[in-house]
Amino acid sequence: MTRKRVTGASIGFSNERFLELLATITGISPVGVLGRETPLDFSSLEAARGSLLLREVFSKYDDGKPSPEKEETTWKRFHQAERLCLETNEIVRKTFKYDPFWVSVRSRVFAFLGKFSWDECAKGFGHGPGGTTRLPRREAYAAHKYSGIPESTSGNAALASCAIRTIPLWKHNVLSRGGTEEQLVSVVPGNSVITVPKNYKTDRTIAKEPCMNVYIQKGIGHVIRRKLKHVGIDLDDQTNNQEAARKGSLDGSLATVDLLWLVTLCLSNWSVFSYLTIGGGLSSRVDRQLAFLLMVP
Repeated sequence: MTRKRVTGASIGFSNERFLELLATITGISPVGVLGRETPLDFSSLEAARGSLLLREVFSKYDDGKPSPEKEETTWKRFHQAERLCLETNEIVRKTFKYDPFWVSVRSRVFAFLGKFSWDECAKGFGHGPGGTTRLPRREAYAAHKYSGIPESTSGNAALASCAIRTIPLWKHNVLSRGGTEEQLVSVVPGNSVITVPKNYKTDRTIAKEPCMNVYIQKGIGHVIRRKLKHVGIDLDDQTNNQEAARKGSLDGSLATVDLLWLVTLCLSNWSVFSYLTIGGGLSSRVDRQLAFLLMVP
């Protein structure tokens, strides 16, 4: 298992001082709060308000200290989520996939997405800003990603090679680093699941993708973003979402719902969906073992 962590020295001091100041403002002693869940005080309206504020602010605090308990919790949550995905997939396959309402929804989605074009997609190809299976985040610059032999999953290798061939200088660089005309990428099994700090209770699991999978995914994302703008959804401008989140926090009239499974269901018959699954890793390296991601086909 690969772990990526910010040290406690770099985040603990500033957060501790801030928390002490916040505790002073809310009238709650910071003793017993740092590194622990803040108890709610219902002795008065002001006390309840202050203790709730302190708990919410502190919920994202990470002490930067690795522990067996935190690691166990992290991977327990990860595997629970995977099992939930499996159960949800079974429900979707048996019910929603052939439900008349969702068939209608999918038809409307296909109508505005239209026919997929690789010519359009190629305009958005590009490397992402983060680390990859080949490069850590500290080396995740474009100069590094265009150097060496790029990595890709087997299903994405042909697309990746075509993309490299469209940039002669890049192709020449790959060949000079040991690549061949037949194999311009290094094929890897899938992405790599690692952990990053989340809070003092658990870490967050994320996946580092092969660089060429990200490269192709950005092109597909470019097409989807452009088409969504035609129906009033601008993923490049979060103003509407921010205003809605503010309104929801004030009066409770709005809430966020994760509809990832629904998106997968609605896109599953679109011509680009097969390319999305090719461009994304369908398996992950978890603690040096290969795990297959659970998703709706």
